[in-house]
Amino acid sequence: MTEPEIRDAYRRIHATRATIDARERELIEPELKRREKADESILVTPLYGHAGLLDPRQITIPDDLQAVFQGEGGNFVQELSFAVKIHSDGYQAVLGGAAEDAPVYLAVLKNGLIHWSFDRALLKESDKAQHYDYESSSALYRILETLVLARLIYERAEYRGPVRVRYRLTAPGSFILDRNPHGLTIHPTTISAGTYPSGPVDACLQGGLTQIAKELLDPIFHAAGKVAAPWFDPNGNLVEEKRKGLPPGLADHLD
Repeated sequence: MTEPEIRDAYRRIHATRATIDARERELIEPELKRREKADESILVTPLYGHAGLLDPRQITIPDDLQAVFQGEGGNFVQELSFAVKIHSDGYQAVLGGAAEDAPVYLAVLKNGLIHWSFDRALLKESDKAQHYDYESSSALYRILETLVLARLIYERAEYRGPVRVRYRLTAPGSFILDRNPHGLTIHPTTISAGTYPSGPVDACLQGGLTQIAKELLDPIFHAAGKVAAPWFDPNGNLVEEKRKGLPPGLADHLD
């Protein structure tokens, strides 16, 4: 290629990236605003999707939820499955209130955006507790479950292109970074109140999903002065001990 051709190619690449970035912002901003009161959001956006990417008739959200969240939450997942309703822009499931302030929120939009939001990621043991507790191990499970659900849904829609994944944690007060899945705080590190976004992570869901989860959780641990989330090997794979501790059925979907 000549030098002018190379410059022109770079201009086209830059324009394509700018278009993708603008479209992604346009898709996620309404969802983040809708759930601005929630403390956790996980968003998956197909980078080359379109307004009618998902047809509600192609996907069976209740069955998919049961497959992905098998054994995780018990009746909670069953209730979420029954709460799924078709809206003008896709599917929505809300538990415990309106979409803006419910503890649990799931949206699967026709344009391909998948938004899982949880308003119980930060809790206090009592009103007298000084800090919130962030069970990062449970957050890992939710991220992986969201990625598995996204892969199942996109496969039904025959979309196998790249996706962009974002994670947002919003703390109304200072919180303890807890790495234990059962709320047992070991050598806790206190983090200041604020919003902690991580991503975007651009990836294909056909490969391993744990590397994506690591990239989303590492920045939260960086805020605590830690080098990285503790459950991964240097290649971003879950260490065997952590993999064995996953909710039933989840490990089968990760590879």
